[in-house]
Amino acid sequence: DHLYRWIIKNHFPKGFQVFCYNCNWIKWLNHLEKQPKSMTHEAIRGRKRNKMVRQIVFDHYGWICRCCGYRDKRALTIDHIDGSGAKHRRKLKGRDIYRWLIKRGFPKGFETLCRNCNESKGRLGNCPHKN
Repeated sequence: DHLYRWIIKNHFPKGFQVFCYNCNWIKWLNHLEKQPKSMTHEAIRGRKRNKMVRQIVFDHYGWICRCCGYRDKRALTIDHIDGSGAKHRRKLKGRDIYRWLIKRGFPKGFETLCRNCNESKGRLGNCPHKN
């Protein structure tokens, strides 16, 4: 928030771009793709496993934002419908929510949202698309 206000106050100086959460996340992922990755057998196996786990979860909850219809799978997230996501993450102590969902048989109370809608819901209490 401070950075955004600074950018606006300084009349959008060169070298800065303002993106929505979806586009910013995808830009970050593209940057990560260019970084060298560990090629150990364990690291390669871990990346494949993480990709498979994510595939399983979104195959169940859906590959489309339930609020706005956004479809780019790189920016989709799992949302706690009741708004208890922060509390739940603290309880999990950094463990993967996707694996937690699979182990519990895909419980109700979760939905697919894009990063824009999920962030808006978290900060504003609901997504602007719902207004």
